[in-house]
Amino acid sequence: MQVQDVMQPNVLCVVQSMSVRDLYAELQANEIAGAPVLDENDYLVGVVSLTDVARCVAGDENDENPYYYGGLDVSVPRFKSNEIDLAKTVKDIMNQRVHQVHGNAEVEEALELMVEEDIHRVIVTHRGHVVGIVTAGDMMRLFLEMLRDEDDDELDDEDEDEED
Repeated sequence: MQVQDVMQPNVLCVVQSMSVRDLYAELQANEIAGAPVLDENDYLVGVVSLTDVARCVAGDENDENPYYYGGLDVSVPRFKSNEIDLAKTVKDIMNQRVHQVHGNAEVEEALELMVEEDIHRVIVTHRGHVVGIVTAGDMMRLFLEMLRDEDDDELDDEDEDEED
């Protein structure tokens, strides 16, 4: 199965010149935890998440702790947008290390990348442009679907055995 078969093609992307305050509002409004970052020519240049926003609020943007920054639990951010420095932009806080795959890559490649790098999303690109995204939630749905298909196959096998 290929990544293009499971990816979400409609991806909320943000521009690197966007303020962090506007980013936070956009992520909250769309109920997502992160987004790809584009330059002025719509090329992928980074990725940003609520964790990056929390680091910004805590004033510790280089801290490597994935869950707590300056006493803030970023698993469920509880700060207010007015606590975000108005001068900060997405470019100031984004991660330039982007984990990406092509749409024709095997799903296993994206999953291995997510597990090895301990990340929640992989950006799907074509010639430097974002064409989709695969999230941990997408992978869980795929896994659940495969388990259900396997259960259905086992039930079909049992029915055939009873008929013989």
